[in-house]
Amino acid sequence: MSAIVMSTSSQCNHNNNGDEADDKTISSTTPDDHKNNGANFNFMDFTDTVDSLVNTRLPFFRPILNRSRQRCYESKSYSSQALLEMHRFFQSGRFCDVILNTMESPTSIPCHRLVLAASSMYFDRMFAGNMAESHSQEINLRNINGSTLKQLIKYAYTSEIIIDSNTVLDMFEAADMFQFAELRMFCQDFLLDEVTAQNCLSFMLYADVFSSKSLYDRSLSVAAKKFDMIRLEKEFLLLPYDHVKRLLMEDNIEIDYEEYVYEAFKMWMAHDFENRQRYLVDLFQSIRLNFVSRWYLIEVISKDPVISTSLECTAIVQR
Repeated sequence: MSAIVMSTSSQCNHNNNGDEADDKTISSTTPDDHKNNGANFNFMDFTDTVDSLVNTRLPFFRPILNRSRQRCYESKSYSSQALLEMHRFFQSGRFCDVILNTMESPTSIPCHRLVLAASSMYFDRMFAGNMAESHSQEINLRNINGSTLKQLIKYAYTSEIIIDSNTVLDMFEAADMFQFAELRMFCQDFLLDEVTAQNCLSFMLYADVFSSKSLYDRSLSVAAKKFDMIRLEKEFLLLPYDHVKRLLMEDNIEIDYEEYVYEAFKMWMAHDFENRQRYLVDLFQSIRLNFVSRWYLIEVISKDPVISTSLECTAIVQR
C-alpha cells in the first residue's frame, strides 16, 4: 500500500539534471521503497492509524453536542428475543448448569438455573438459599412425572403451553407445587369450564386442597344449582362438615322444597352420626325453616328424635 509522507532528511536528493531539490519534499513511497533504500522509517498502515485515533478518542471523532437532554428508548422485541435465545441454548445444551431428574417415569433435563429462578419462586428460593440443591449439579424432584416436567420447563423458556383435559390436573398440581403462578392461573382457567353436576363435589374438595377460590366458588355454585341431584349422591354424604354447611347456606341453592334440604341434612348426619353429632346444632341452623311448611315443621321436624333430644334445636324450631 502506498502512502504520502513528509521527508525531512538532511541529505538532499538530486534530479537527473543535477538540480538540488528542496530539503523538504513530498514523495510517493511504499514500504518496499524504504526497505530497499535502507531508510530508518516506521511505516504505519492507514487503517491502523485510524484505529489508533479512534481508540484514543480524539476530539476530532467526538463532536460536541449543543444541548443537554435525555430520552428513554425501549426495545419491543428484546425480551422475546432474549427468551428465544435462551430456549435455543436450552435445546442445544449450551451453558446449562443444572440437571433436573424425576423419580416418576425417570427423566433427566439439563437446563439453566437463571431461567428456572426467574420463572418460579420455588426454584428462586432453592438456588438462593442454603439448601444442598443450591450447589448441586443434579436435583431429584418428586411428585411430578417426566412428561409434565418437560412441559413445565418448555413453558419456562417459551411462555407457551398447550393444556388439554388429559394433562391439566398434572400441570395444575406441578405449577402449584413449583410456584409457577401464571401457569397455575392458566390451568385454573381451563378447569373452570370442566365443572359439571357430576363432578362439582369432587371439584369442591380439590379446589379446597389447592386453595383455589375461583374454582371452589364455581364448584359450589354448580352444586347449589344442582342440589336436588347431588344430595342423592354418595359423594355428598362424604363431604366434610364445613363444605356441607357452605352448600346448605348458599343463597343460590335451587330446590323445589326446603324440606328436601332438611332430608339431605338428616342423611348426612346419619351417615356418621357418632362423629358428626357435634355439628348438629350449627348445621341445623343452616336450614331455612321459614320456607318449610307448618305441617312438616310440626309433624316431622319437631318429632324427629335427633332434633327433639337437643334443647338448642328444639328452641330453634319453636322460634
